[in-house]
Amino acid sequence: MTIATNHVIRAVGKEQSAPQSAVMTMAERRNETIMMNQDSLPSAPALTKTDGWFILLLAFLAVMFHYPIVFQGHLPLDEDSLLFFYPLRLLHADPFVGLWDPYLFCGYSRDDNPQSQLLYWPNFIMKIFPSPFGCGLLLIGHFMLGGGLMLLLLRGLGLQPPAAFFGALAFLLSAFWRCKIANMGLLEGVSWLPGLLYFYLSALERRKWAPCLPAAFFLSMTILAGVPHTAAYAFLFLAILSIFYGGRRSSSLFAAGALILTAGASILLTVGMWLPALLNVGETLRGRLDYAEAMAGSLDWRQLWKSFFGGLSQQEISRCDPWEGTCYIGITALFFIPAGWKRVSSPLRYGLASAAALAVLLTLGDDGILSRWLYDWLPGWDRFNLPNRSLLMAAIALPIFSAYGFQAWTEDSEKSRRVYYFLWAATLICLSVYLLAAAFDPWVWRTTVHSAMTKTFIPDSLSDGRWAFLMFCFWAALTGFVLLALYAKKIRPGLANCLLCLLLIAQSMQYGQRLFLQTAAPDFFDPPASVQNIQKKTTPKELHRVCGFAPFIDVGSDVRVKWIRPALMHRLSDVYRLYDVQGYDPAAPRRYAELLRAWGGQSPASDPNRTVRLKTLPPALLNLLGVRYAIGYPHYESLYTGRSDQAGPCHLETAPAEPITAEAIQFRWLMAGALGLAQGSEAGRVRILRASQAVETFPIRVGVDIANYVLENARHRPAGEYRWFPIPSERGYTQVRQYLAYYPFSATREVDRVAVEFDAPVRYSLFEIALMTEDKNGLVLSPEKGELPIYENPSAFPAVYLTRNLFWYENADEIIAGSNQRQPGEEIPAFLHKGDEIVMEKSPLQTEQSAENAVEFTRPDSDRFFIHVKAKYDGLLVVTENYSPSWRANVDGKPSPIVRANYAFMALPVASGEHTIQLIYSPRPYYIGCAISAAALTVLLLLMTLSARDWLKPASHRTSWSEFKEIYETARHSAD
Repeated sequence: MTIATNHVIRAVGKEQSAPQSAVMTMAERRNETIMMNQDSLPSAPALTKTDGWFILLLAFLAVMFHYPIVFQGHLPLDEDSLLFFYPLRLLHADPFVGLWDPYLFCGYSRDDNPQSQLLYWPNFIMKIFPSPFGCGLLLIGHFMLGGGLMLLLLRGLGLQPPAAFFGALAFLLSAFWRCKIANMGLLEGVSWLPGLLYFYLSALERRKWAPCLPAAFFLSMTILAGVPHTAAYAFLFLAILSIFYGGRRSSSLFAAGALILTAGASILLTVGMWLPALLNVGETLRGRLDYAEAMAGSLDWRQLWKSFFGGLSQQEISRCDPWEGTCYIGITALFFIPAGWKRVSSPLRYGLASAAALAVLLTLGDDGILSRWLYDWLPGWDRFNLPNRSLLMAAIALPIFSAYGFQAWTEDSEKSRRVYYFLWAATLICLSVYLLAAAFDPWVWRTTVHSAMTKTFIPDSLSDGRWAFLMFCFWAALTGFVLLALYAKKIRPGLANCLLCLLLIAQSMQYGQRLFLQTAAPDFFDPPASVQNIQKKTTPKELHRVCGFAPFIDVGSDVRVKWIRPALMHRLSDVYRLYDVQGYDPAAPRRYAELLRAWGGQSPASDPNRTVRLKTLPPALLNLLGVRYAIGYPHYESLYTGRSDQAGPCHLETAPAEPITAEAIQFRWLMAGALGLAQGSEAGRVRILRASQAVETFPIRVGVDIANYVLENARHRPAGEYRWFPIPSERGYTQVRQYLAYYPFSATREVDRVAVEFDAPVRYSLFEIALMTEDKNGLVLSPEKGELPIYENPSAFPAVYLTRNLFWYENADEIIAGSNQRQPGEEIPAFLHKGDEIVMEKSPLQTEQSAENAVEFTRPDSDRFFIHVKAKYDGLLVVTENYSPSWRANVDGKPSPIVRANYAFMALPVASGEHTIQLIYSPRPYYIGCAISAAALTVLLLLMTLSARDWLKPASHRTSWSEFKEIYETARHSAD
């Protein structure tokens, strides 16, 4: 007989002998003993065939909800996935790339960026399977992993297989978790958290150290996934649980020790990842975020309830982007949380509730009070955008409560009349509210079937808030009817379980219509003509760099555009293996970014903490960077960037800071509500002004220059397509486009103002106005044809060159001034910071080996340069690759110092004569960290093997829920 059973019998015996006034009610006694049973110690559950079937069913649902990824080889068509996470994973499969990424920013270290995942072993899949299949396998594999670990966590907490499956289903299909398919780093990190909680709770409740070892391994996997948000909230989650489990004096020391052991071991296991990043954080672009940017994505109190009851959050998110600002687990799952609250043991109950409450306070940003304090006082909190990702704690806690409540409702055979009547009343009220609303508004039923067709897109439809409330009533009513049928014994418990799970699946399917999760076929990454033309011209031996410059794409910042690939936006140069001087990465080299921004400006659409995107293309800068090819429009001059919403008729004007000589003007805009306008009719005009006089006038023609974005039968489709996003309709999703209009001038004009006039009484959104100047910045148009024009820079400096033309500087402005003053034919300069000592001869020394300087280099992989120099004089060998203290140089087999040249690059002195030079990237902090991590992993595996019986052995004295009820009923009837 188990401990829980003895509790029951002792309780009944006391009830017989105690006075009536001192005896608790039977319902209170039942609740107490049920909680005693649920306090049984979590350990490895004795899995059954039923568990196996449920795990397979979870895997099946994960596949079916993402069938384009699994069966069609697609990837999520999301900016973070395609332009950041996918290229990072693709580097693991590139045999040329080692610890140095040569494709962005003139090269930068991968080991300084935790999101490179150099030590995250699942990425070996990318070396085994072709891309993008390997990337899809990582996505779906982690999705399945999270669901499976959640089921094991719930089984370990003592729940029966149906309840554990229901809780795992609520987690797997929740809005928060499904959104992670578009944010691969977060998906990978969160997927390990249920396993972490299982072993950590096992340690806390059993007061054994052994389960802390596998808990540390799971926490280390979350850290190695590379997203700091997930790791930060994982540590916070464990700390909260430790506080409540250590509330008793006898447990406080153990809880504190368990936290220290788990966190400390995970830190040792991940030293190889975080040590290089920590040591070099000052050399990266990532700095302190201003408060508004740090709080970006936070919700307010008016939006918060919609996040939990309708899967909605910010208006931008509910419109067309999957994101983290939602924590919807389904109304059916929410229904069982109150009952689950009573069944969870006290420390776990308050620990989970506190974690969820803290998640809410953090996601509220300024409204949640805590965020400002953490931003000001907690180190590191001001470096990341954290608010909406805090909801991961709630996304894990709520399904646990729901699973407990599900078991309580479906397996507790003793019914309370009060609960029975309350359920009838609540069900009828919810159904009546929904039916009355549907009777007076046809959009209620239409948005039930097509959930994305709310007021955001359809002006006559329901608001997002009203939709969320009515959907709560609809699904709550259906859930109530299933439970009433179970209580009345009209259906069997197995059928009720099945129906409730189907309701949960249906609610996730309904939310899926609001996700707008698009996917891209593998041919998305087929090199377009512009890229193919450059790939034919450049090789690693030459190291000719490229620069994508199409600002109208940069400002749009959207991947779903046919021109995006040749523009090399953000990280696609990694995919195409081109050497781009721009890009996106949280660990972008700081000094490199400072030089480029001081010289060419920062694109207004770029993130100043992660992105290097040029606003202009100064010829001297392109020469210094060795940019041989530019893709796009080097003569592009932006007048207006943003969004101006107007209801016509209206008049808009914009002007450059000073008059510009231009040959064309370009607009990007949208129009809505123009179904009544005829194709080709004039909706307005553009006036090009000089001294208040119109020197050019262009008509704005419907369907030619501007088109209606609330489309009906593809009306006005011929307008120039810029990008698209889906808009819901009863026939599916319509592709909404922004439109580019290009007006060439009849002759080159000096422009000091541009006026736009709209005549039609419809809505307009103006996004961008730009002039095409006559100045091509010294670039020559290449004859090769592609999606975008290709320009060549004949004066680009070599990637590796020898010079004696040295200048000393104190700031970047002196480099800019010195480069701009260089005369044609003058020796290529090199700029050294004042204080750097370079010892060389003062005059050229003629040598027998060579009458002229000659520099040749090979690069067998990204981490090694082999350079052969024939120098007629002592000089400085400049390598146009970002400086890092981890680069080592050997000249003729002897170590040689490397200095920082040209503000961001590296150079080394070379004596006259013939020399062989090796440059090798060898980051010692990374190797030291890997050695520490390997040693820690070896010790951890040894300790886990020796203590396997303490953390792996299934519980031998556990009373199941049904056994407990049977024993309790027997004892109660005996007492009666």
